[in-house]
Amino acid sequence: MVEVLTNEINNATADERKILEERLNDISIHMKTKRLKDLMHQNTTCEEYYEES
Repeated sequence: MVEVLTNEINNATADERKILEERLNDISIHMKTKRLKDLMHQNTTCEEYYEES
């Protein structure tokens, strides 16, 4: 999806480019947030495992 948006940005007009760049930033932020939540969950799970041992 990121690659498709990047290609669209390269072929877009100035107005279209701004909209596409905003979408790309939103996707990037969403992916980073999801990864952070996954890491936090993984850390919590590991801590619970060691506390039970």
